[in-house]
Amino acid sequence: MKRFAIEFAMSDRKQEVKRWYDGFTFGNRTDIYNPWSILNYLDSRKLGVYWANSSSNSLVGKLIREGNKEIKQKLEALMQGESLQVEIDEQIVYGELNTKKNSIWSLLIQGAGYGG
Repeated sequence: MKRFAIEFAMSDRKQEVKRWYDGFTFGNRTDIYNPWSILNYLDSRKLGVYWANSSSNSLVGKLIREGNKEIKQKLEALMQGESLQVEIDEQIVYGELNTKKNSIWSLLIQGAGYGG
């Protein structure tokens, strides 16, 4: 954030930008910003809800439709208010979504982080 304020001569807006876009925590790491929002803010110089409607749920829908019976049963249990304990891959990449067993859960967690 310090570099942002210096390079874009916007140090007077630093706290305002931090309040709007610093909302992510991964493990014990804080001060993580939504990159889509920051890039759009720098382009427009206006605060805004840039992440809203910036993606679709089609990938999640595809993984659910093509998922095995176990995935569908776990998803149904979640919708009925039950809890679920699975291993999450915080470094999941697009190319691994169809090959990793718990990729659907990693993707859903990431989507929740972006308000998806």
